[in-house]
Amino acid sequence: MDVTILTPEGGEDARLAERQAALIAALGDRFDTETRDGVQALAAALLPQAAPLFFSAEVEENLEWFVAGFELIRDRREGCSLTTLPVGSFGGCMLLISAIDAPYLLDTVQIHLEKGEIPFRIVAHPLFTVERDSSIRLGGGNGVRESFMLIFLERVEFPSSLQEGLRQGFEAAQSVAHDQSALQQEFSELGNLPVLAEHADFFSWLQDGTLLLFGCERRCVKAQTTLKLGLPLPPEEVERVFAAAGDSLHLDELDSLSPVLRLERLTALSLIIDRPDGEREFCLFYGLFAPQSLDTPASALPPLRQRLDAVLNALEIPRDCHDYRKAVEIFNALPKAELFFIPDENLQQLVHSFSFLYRRGTVKVVAVQGGLRRERILLVILPRPYFTDEIVQRMERVVCRSCSAGRVRTRLIQLSVDYLTLHLRLPPGGAFAPVALERLERQLTRVALPWEERLRRLLRRSLREGETQQLLARYRRGFDNEYRTLIHPRFASRDLLALEQVRQSGREVFALWGPFRGDERFYRLQFYSLKPTHLNALMPFLENLGLCVIDEADFSVTTDDARFYIKSFSVSSANDVAHDLGDVRVALLETLEKLYRGEVENDYLNRLIPLTSLSHRQVDLFRAYRNYFFQLGTSFSKRRVAYALIDHPAVAGLLYRYFEARFSSHLGWSDPLEREEKGLSPLRMELVAALEQVSDPNEDQILRTLFQVR
Repeated sequence: MDVTILTPEGGEDARLAERQAALIAALGDRFDTETRDGVQALAAALLPQAAPLFFSAEVEENLEWFVAGFELIRDRREGCSLTTLPVGSFGGCMLLISAIDAPYLLDTVQIHLEKGEIPFRIVAHPLFTVERDSSIRLGGGNGVRESFMLIFLERVEFPSSLQEGLRQGFEAAQSVAHDQSALQQEFSELGNLPVLAEHADFFSWLQDGTLLLFGCERRCVKAQTTLKLGLPLPPEEVERVFAAAGDSLHLDELDSLSPVLRLERLTALSLIIDRPDGEREFCLFYGLFAPQSLDTPASALPPLRQRLDAVLNALEIPRDCHDYRKAVEIFNALPKAELFFIPDENLQQLVHSFSFLYRRGTVKVVAVQGGLRRERILLVILPRPYFTDEIVQRMERVVCRSCSAGRVRTRLIQLSVDYLTLHLRLPPGGAFAPVALERLERQLTRVALPWEERLRRLLRRSLREGETQQLLARYRRGFDNEYRTLIHPRFASRDLLALEQVRQSGREVFALWGPFRGDERFYRLQFYSLKPTHLNALMPFLENLGLCVIDEADFSVTTDDARFYIKSFSVSSANDVAHDLGDVRVALLETLEKLYRGEVENDYLNRLIPLTSLSHRQVDLFRAYRNYFFQLGTSFSKRRVAYALIDHPAVAGLLYRYFEARFSSHLGWSDPLEREEKGLSPLRMELVAALEQVSDPNEDQILRTLFQVR
């Protein structure tokens, strides 16, 4: 290579010239003539485009890179060679790559380094021709165009698996470049076939730089001949596509990832052609869509613009009105390949269904029928505030379940500042029924609604709009991220109403929710207050009510004028014969509020409430009789007396009914004989029968004594 010696004139050129002169001086006579000439030629090509990082190293280190680079170029026998050198001046290592030049080489390096999660910086990437005979000459006029890369890696180690992946990626890119002319010729011939004349616009669009062809396979069935060009595919994937191919054109996403340009699934175009001579040919072309084709709006393509204008005219949407602009905006977000193939009627329905979407705070689902793909396609449009990665994952699960699909592939398309579109691809199956799509829309709307919006909608069911807005304005900033993550808006709405009750009354509030089913049936007991409460302040109440605490969570909610505290317990009954907690909800909550305020005695007898469904006032009757019992004198303890009732709740319930029948004036028995006949006598017989079932003689004595107290 003819070496150009840069002349210092100041500025950037001066720095390059000084570094080049320093490198030539450092070379001296330390290497043979071929190496010295090669290093100088490489320096002359590389220095003008080198990144600032290059000049941060010492001259000796630069020289080491150039010598290693030249030797890599000289000794390369395959399409690609690479090596790494440690960078002593600032850590990491320098990756040197020599390869026959081809499109997408630098992109291929980037995708593999990003896949390996190795931070890197491109230092230089010169291109030059190389003549190879008995010696090597960089810059020869008749040489082969080659690529050299100098890349700084912020890690010292460079895994062998990643090196092999790079080599394979370069081989693939070089194979694609070698066969590119033949690939384009084959694709052009396919597009010109009479059987595909109706798709001329589509093929013209693909050939206009839209589809980057990486490979093809054409197979004649009768002649048993096969043409393969470019990047090879795994044989099993080719056979799978071949088996699914039909007489119509199909666009599919392969399982194979492209090792070139972008680490994405390859897009494949397949077709079986019955030729006039009786031959049956299988055609498969594959590659990636060019980045600029993804950015170009559909309305900018004349064939698609004509289709859009025809649809808008049929829907009588005036040009340049708000609905018109929204329709164009949504049309531009749709996959362009499908737009070439969707029937006019379906396209009209598609645009019409989206035209007024911006007026609704919901998720819209449209099935793309009659498109180019064998897969089922769903377009899901949702307001931008609804979008998070977690929401997309939840929506995918809903779609898989609703559509009986084992998997779904989702691609995000940005619509505008207001809306986003998800492009969902499901395995082939039956057509989507309108009723099923409507049901799916409702399910996805429920899943996608932001936490605060779901809370708002739930509050509107029980409050007027003005009250809802007022409560949300007061409390919504008080619910922190932990609360929003753990608590569903359905329960948050209950919390909010209870907190408002606390704010207005200044008193503590209890609530009981459920039942819920997990590993066991349980309820949620909520306690709301204006001051923090320790667990040990509430546990004695819960234990004496016969409640077993499974878990407990604490939250605080801060508003502009107050700080509220929520204690939430998972509880179940400690006694298998107790009533369902939901059936004694009112009695339990009333008792808890009285206990917390010290208005009810906290003792074992409170366990009778879930066991008998008696209220705390009714249980007080047993306390009175118990105390009278002790005034008469007994050797039993209060706990023993209490547990005689607790262990036999049926007897306790009958005793209360018997006491009530004897003394209550609200049963309508003014005549003592009537009271005896209708109330006392039947209950006495039931009690006698129940007492016969008491096996413990001490408990039998206690219960009979209580029964006989007058």
